[in-house]
Amino acid sequence: MSAEKLPSLDFSQSLDEIRQLQDFFNSSLGITQNKRILSYNPVLEYWKYLHIANTSDEPNFRQYEAKQVETALRERLDTSKSVVHYRIINNQGYNELFPDEPFSVVLERGASYRKDQGSTEQVRERAEISGWQYVFDNLLKPDLPENSKFISISGPGIIEGTVYPYNFVDIYEKCTVLGETVVRMTRTASEMTYQQYVERILSIDPTYFDNVTGSIDAWFLSHPIHFIGKQEGVSADEVFNTIFEKRLDTLTEETFKEVFKICMPLILNYINVLCQPDFNPKQIAIAFNAVLNKADIIVEIFEKIKNGEITINPLPQFRDIYQEAMYLGTKPVREVSGGCGVSAGFSIDSLLNSIALFGAEDQFGPLSFSCPECGFVNTRPFGQKLPACLHCASTKVAC
Repeated sequence: MSAEKLPSLDFSQSLDEIRQLQDFFNSSLGITQNKRILSYNPVLEYWKYLHIANTSDEPNFRQYEAKQVETALRERLDTSKSVVHYRIINNQGYNELFPDEPFSVVLERGASYRKDQGSTEQVRERAEISGWQYVFDNLLKPDLPENSKFISISGPGIIEGTVYPYNFVDIYEKCTVLGETVVRMTRTASEMTYQQYVERILSIDPTYFDNVTGSIDAWFLSHPIHFIGKQEGVSADEVFNTIFEKRLDTLTEETFKEVFKICMPLILNYINVLCQPDFNPKQIAIAFNAVLNKADIIVEIFEKIKNGEITINPLPQFRDIYQEAMYLGTKPVREVSGGCGVSAGFSIDSLLNSIALFGAEDQFGPLSFSCPECGFVNTRPFGQKLPACLHCASTKVAC
């Protein structure tokens, strides 16, 4: 039932490049614990950026990165549902915002990276890849009807100290969006136990566990279920509600969208900092910390307003986005378990020595500011002005 063994891909050069960036990032921030697996790692995103910088793909990368941050926040804030579309190019699935390589390659590289970082759940990670490939091999068959669906159960990891504590059901379907045939994946948070999953799946397919081997989490991931039944007009939500049970203590989609909207200025600031020619770990860490802290604060504020504890937003007013980034980016960041790793920021101990990089002022104003022409974040020496943007040479820099 599972896909055939995928050909081995050589990511040695990519991993060497990532290691060099990670080592520089860690040394810049004074990080000595190198093997923590993060659900979102700015180093990996910067490595991706390096490969498309100054090409026609760079604008797409910024959109792609905003979606990556959105996904990271969804995992961090424990949202109830998320939706991803994959474009079909040359009979392979590609990320809808960044179709530069098949998504199967992205998954393979991610698994290789996690292995390089010392992952103890490689069997599960390989199972996820084979299951994803199985879904696409079948959904892309020409004779498979529109709205055909496959169900993948992504339950929590079963080993002690798993980096996969969350419980999802992913439903894949072939559909048409804006005239283009795509694969839509709808992920919904579930509260079911593995025993309940077994009982429900056996009621759908009594032969599903014939010849079962290995751990239950890997078996489910490597063996997606073809949903047989009325397909046309039946949504992924309806399929989920018919078979599974939704978690009720998650963040609602409406609340998440509002949180994401409020955080967007800091997200765009982070992406601007990330997309600079010079790799500056301290600036990146501060900008990313600010996004995580702002999201946490807004969720807490919404909850307090809902409970009648407060009636107004208690956040201080900031002069501009850079002052806010500095204020929030140098505060401790809450660490939580994400969907596929730890959702965390970076220690402020070494960042506090970098205040001059973000938000500090002299008689001419802030030392750090964006160019109005290209968006590059310029940093000037204390007591000196810049005659032009350090990136595009525009003389419209606001210093």
